[in-house]
Amino acid sequence: MTNMIPHSTPDEEIYLNAVNTTGEQSVFRANTQSRTWLAEPIFPLSQVIYLGDVTRVTDNLVEQRTAPSPVNNIYSIGLNSDKNILSGVTVLNNTTGNTLDTDTYEVVIEELAPILKITNGSYISAGDSLTITSLEGNVLYINGEQIKFTSINFENNTVSGLQRGANGTGVQDYIAKYTEVFSLLSNNRLPDLYIDQSWNSYIFNKVEGDPLQISETVPAQFLHTDIT
Repeated sequence: MTNMIPHSTPDEEIYLNAVNTTGEQSVFRANTQSRTWLAEPIFPLSQVIYLGDVTRVTDNLVEQRTAPSPVNNIYSIGLNSDKNILSGVTVLNNTTGNTLDTDTYEVVIEELAPILKITNGSYISAGDSLTITSLEGNVLYINGEQIKFTSINFENNTVSGLQRGANGTGVQDYIAKYTEVFSLLSNNRLPDLYIDQSWNSYIFNKVEGDPLQISETVPAQFLHTDIT
């Protein structure tokens, strides 16, 4: 965890600087909108993680699409979501006003891209207007440990289907209540192009100096921006 505070106000830039087991570096912003806290402690045999606000560590991508003509009774629609952190998809047929049952479609990866495949039925026709909502987010970073999950409950602010010690991180025996929880969403990741570049603008201000907070470079503005 790294932060820079130029003066006594709560004006700070916080980001995660992670290095994986193969030496690859990644930087994630960790502003207010991309972190939450544990509402209950985590034990070695915990099956559910209780969070203060699960929406802070997930992201919704909404796409408006028109149902194509089916091929072999399957409607295939390409998605713009990140296949690596895709947690779920909901499909609303705007034409009929009905939400499709999850057993009528699936997401498969074809040529490295996520493809929504809807089985033909009375609930969909070619030309129907569809609202497709992709839920992104499947990794939490808590106290140095990465934890993957497969299920999200927005009503209870919980995640489940846990894989402890993901991506080579160590499993913690106990993580206390109120420990900060960070998201590793692709929207929160600084493009690798900028990692080894200077983040400061070198525009010196006689009063404020040259802190990261007033810099105008792409990395500085990226870290300064909350996702809302």
